[in-house]
Amino acid sequence: MRVNSRIGILAGFIAGVATLPFLANRENTSIPKPDESPLAKTRTLEEKDFDPLQSILNMNDPEDLRLQETKWAELIYPTVRGRLINLYKAEVEDLKALKEGRISVEERKVKIAITDFVHAGEEGDDMGVGPKLHVEKYFDDKLPNGKTYRIYTNAHLTVNEKTGAIHPSDGIRIKVQAFGNGIEDLYKPDIHAELLFVSDRFLIAWGKKADKSEPFPYLARQHFFGDYDNVKKSSSIVQTEEIISTPNSCYFCHEVSKSNAHTKHIFKDPNVKRINYGAITQDYVFDLPLSSQPGYKRYMDYLGGKVKKGELTNDAVRIISTELSDTVNLSAEAPLMLRGLEGTQEIPWLDGDEKATEKDKGTYRFTYKDGNEIWTRKVYDFYRPRLLDLTELQLIPKKN
Repeated sequence: MRVNSRIGILAGFIAGVATLPFLANRENTSIPKPDESPLAKTRTLEEKDFDPLQSILNMNDPEDLRLQETKWAELIYPTVRGRLINLYKAEVEDLKALKEGRISVEERKVKIAITDFVHAGEEGDDMGVGPKLHVEKYFDDKLPNGKTYRIYTNAHLTVNEKTGAIHPSDGIRIKVQAFGNGIEDLYKPDIHAELLFVSDRFLIAWGKKADKSEPFPYLARQHFFGDYDNVKKSSSIVQTEEIISTPNSCYFCHEVSKSNAHTKHIFKDPNVKRINYGAITQDYVFDLPLSSQPGYKRYMDYLGGKVKKGELTNDAVRIISTELSDTVNLSAEAPLMLRGLEGTQEIPWLDGDEKATEKDKGTYRFTYKDGNEIWTRKVYDFYRPRLLDLTELQLIPKKN
């Protein structure tokens, strides 16, 4: 994934709005007034916030990137949290209705796709094949203002290839439509649909609440950038994966544009009857059975290659393919994530990743590679006292 020089959020913008309560550093001895600023970090985004956010997107050469990504996350989190809660509530309702036979998979309110974002002949895999799967969901959320907005989530799921167990996600990316007249705007080529969304990302560590026996997701954020260096006049990079608590990181990789090498296939795909300019995974993919979706097929090809090398058995692949073909299984996290978000008013910021020790590799399932280096996430150290034994935690197949 890429880092663009325009990834900044607030530098240069601060000087023009220094009187805003959450940006001003000056001591204010006056009686506090109600927050009437165009960007308030305690409320959900409104249409009037569009232009201020665009001025953030269009800044050139920002400096303190760590401060910028922090402020961006603060501004969008109330919107992201509220809309995520709505999605998981709808998914819990889907689960119950499916199990009771009241709806079919096609009638789900929350649509699901196994995707890798990249089609044959294109560069990159967006970390979507191998130890992690991309499970993407969307939900069309009717809001109190009468508009229907779309929210996308993209979760990394880890599969134990030898047992077929699908473990809960260690991270989730979110795209929330916050602007425009509704989902119809996503299909208009003259409106840059990506700009109608805000993007966010959380890391997840699984533990238990003191009064609950079931798993509980502990959420965290990690900075992509370090502190600002006054000598180098820049912020160092402290994390190996690009974090998307910044406005441009989704936009520059995944905009639907004929000039974008990563999305040219959309304009050639005969299955795309109506281009959704707000999503690289087009609508028709979500309407296919899971076993017919491009991401599922690519993952099965990957597993088949391991069978040919003698690294995996056909029986193991059969178990995995069966589990991944059922949308109920891919919604198993929904009730847990709903409770986790309802109990999480604020998400802590943690430092960047660190190299995994041999003990880390034996303790934590979610280590990952960057080149020849193996890394682990500091989220586990932060929540260590409350974590489950990660070798035991799995959602699919469920334990007897």
